Amino acid sequence: MKYTVIICFLVVLRIHSLFGQSTAQPEALQSDKKNAISLSYSPIDINMIRYSLSFNKFDVVLGEFGVKGVFYEPYTAGIFTVGYSRAIEERITLTLNLSYQQIWRKWDLYVDANSPHHYTERFHFFQILPELRYDYVKRETAAIFLSTGVGVNYFYNTRGAYGDVIAPYKRAILGYQIWLLGFEVTVENLILCVKPIGFGTIGFLEFGLGYRF
Repeated sequence: MKYTVIICFLVVLRIHSLFGQSTAQPEALQSDKKNAISLSYSPIDINMIRYSLSFNKFDVVLGEFGVKGVFYEPYTAGIFTVGYSRAIEERITLTLNLSYQQIWRKWDLYVDANSPHHYTERFHFFQILPELRYDYVKRETAAIFLSTGVGVNYFYNTRGAYGDVIAPYKRAILGYQIWLLGFEVTVENLILCVKPIGFGTIGFLEFGLGYRF
């Protein structure tokens, strides 16, 4: 009986040591993976809202002899962002975001005897925005965080052959973003991120996938 108890104790001790090694090893590996790349999508941002509020369903450009063009309300496919992140402390991460957005609107142009001509004006937005993130809940495979960033938003429009009717737009403005709430789940090296509450030139809602290395 005594030998049986000793053997059972040794088996339990061995199993415990094996499980201890198996849980400690992933944690050690995870702590070494401080970098991540990501691709995110935001359906709407402050730029689109501003343009939508400033335009009616349509508007008219007048010339010397009457109407030269009619343009209609703008549309967008959303904002796509590529990010590179680096954990600089246990709960603090620095990310460099590169974003692209396109806004377009339709034109009917009356410039010659073959009018109307139909043209699509496109606004191209490029944004560079460093972002600082703080995890106020941090686990091995999950995090709840907030973040903020300030950068540069450069945009221009395409006018085709109708530069005498369509006004040029080319400028750099302030880019900014505040995420009041974000959730991140990590499965091995893959990252799923959702930011449901935000405000700024990236958006109000964002979904993202990433890879940690």
